[in-house]
Amino acid sequence: MSDPGIDAQRSGLVSSRHAANSALLEYSSVLDTQLNPTHTSSHQRQQVAALDVHRSDVAPVHRLVSDVLLDIFIATTRSEDHYSQLAMARTVSHVSTLWRTLARSGTPQLWTCVAVSSRRDLELYMTHYISLTGDAPLDLFCRSTAVVQLFLETLRPYASRWRSASLIGKAGAVCAGSDLYVTPNLLSLGIISDEGPEEEGLVSRFDAPRLQKLRLTIAKVTSDRQLVLRTSRALVRVSISTMASFPITHIMPLLQQCDATLQQLDISMPLIPLSLETTPTNPLTSACAMHALTALELEYEACALLLSHIEAPNLIELHVYDPPAYFLDVLLDYTTRHSLQHLAHLLLDNLHSDPGLKLLRVLERLDALEELYIAHSAVSIAHSAVSITHSAVSITHSAVSEELMRSLICQNDVLPLVPKLRSCRSSRNCARWTYSTDTVARYHWPG
Repeated sequence: MSDPGIDAQRSGLVSSRHAANSALLEYSSVLDTQLNPTHTSSHQRQQVAALDVHRSDVAPVHRLVSDVLLDIFIATTRSEDHYSQLAMARTVSHVSTLWRTLARSGTPQLWTCVAVSSRRDLELYMTHYISLTGDAPLDLFCRSTAVVQLFLETLRPYASRWRSASLIGKAGAVCAGSDLYVTPNLLSLGIISDEGPEEEGLVSRFDAPRLQKLRLTIAKVTSDRQLVLRTSRALVRVSISTMASFPITHIMPLLQQCDATLQQLDISMPLIPLSLETTPTNPLTSACAMHALTALELEYEACALLLSHIEAPNLIELHVYDPPAYFLDVLLDYTTRHSLQHLAHLLLDNLHSDPGLKLLRVLERLDALEELYIAHSAVSIAHSAVSITHSAVSITHSAVSEELMRSLICQNDVLPLVPKLRSCRSSRNCARWTYSTDTVARYHWPG
């Protein structure tokens, strides 16, 4: 490796790394034989100081080229929580003159996380750090309901550079004013609000043609116009969680907007009054076809209601949490009407009714199923002890009835109900029995 440039060396000291190593060995030898830790002369203190300088000069970190240092700076900063990244960037920039120069003039990515918890945070960032970001994309985080309106208005001039925005605040504050937030490069938008959006909605206030991820945690949805986007040609993931129940039809306009692109959908809503919805029994004549959807996560009442309004033929993962008692009826009806030939992962958590025959009828329609998880609180348990030596798949057995378990494994050379199933886990009241085998299909029930 060539000698370091003149700017990287300290005046009056060494002229090369070889000279620094030689000097380091010389001073180390002197100190090892002559230095008294309790009585040091002025000359010895000078030797200690010189040794520290030379050690610094030959430290491995000084052998790193600037590009590698910059990558380390960025990785170190990004490993922190959003609200700690700026503090980490400041720490890096205070280590040395070289690091400060690199951090402040060569690495705008260190300063692009705009995370604000108070008005003072915002003022400090705008005064000292926004100028260091150059033209780099900005990631916005505001967790103060008192500041969110000022936060958005202050950063509005930089809206074309917004890459992501995560906001906590009242809907009225986010929607204040009549002007749109023109954000042509916004990829991710998350809003948490303890009140419902206004009639025109939260998301329509953002003109974001490249938006890919939308996360909403809001009090309620009272209209099918609240969640309509201005454009949705790139949306691939939507997550909606509400504190109050609402008719599932209120989110259908949003799903219809992104039916060609949406890949993952998560919906959580609490128990819904019968005055708003009744148990779906008949298929809808105009279900929304979502051919790009591969992952669906539903919680509480949304588990059953949404399945009556969509068609997702390419679904790979279906995760259901705390579904209503009639959920298996809806799921059976859905698998009867629609093909789920790609569904490989099925999770049914906290079922409130005995799956029994209904679940068996659902499973026999899922030829591609590879992983099954069932959590139940009210099913008879088959206590069986089996010793199997192969260990590729674990089966935690407690809530699945013996009849269901027998149908999932080989018996007397009869193929199992789900031929590709390789992992089955179930639980009830935290009691667990574990079986291991290379695949469920190769395991034969004893006797």
